[in-house]
Amino acid sequence: MKRVYLHITSWIGVSVGAQHYYAQLQDDTDYDRRIDLTRILTPAQAARANRDSFFRVKAGQESKGFDSQDEIRTLAVKVWQEYFPDGDILLEGDWGTAEPLRILVWPKHPELIDEANRVWSQFEKISGYQYEKNLDAADRLTEMWESILDLKISNERGKG
Repeated sequence: MKRVYLHITSWIGVSVGAQHYYAQLQDDTDYDRRIDLTRILTPAQAARANRDSFFRVKAGQESKGFDSQDEIRTLAVKVWQEYFPDGDILLEGDWGTAEPLRILVWPKHPELIDEANRVWSQFEKISGYQYEKNLDAADRLTEMWESILDLKISNERGKG
């Protein structure tokens, strides 16, 4: 299964004046194959950016900064379809992080997205592998999440 990852970053809450999110799509089989997500600023977005920041931008200018993570997710699905047509699944997170990850798109198995994302949500609620007291629960949730994906992968290989 070819996985593509949406990696969202931001300096919000870390750097004074930071107000945007940034994103990149990355192929799991070719780590050099990355696409920076960008947008063309509307007049309203440019005016807001100029009001709230010391950087100056113009309407029509390309920008890597986004106002929200939801805006990024929406664009990522479109870009993923265009630039990674061989991708089987779009996951939110970095390829180097511990799974489970949020599934954004899984065209072959849309019926399993909600189930897998419920497991991801539980994993997030316990902060994953961050605290020693949650390691057993994190292991169980990771195994559950992987079994949802692996079951379908095994079935698809058997059909080929």
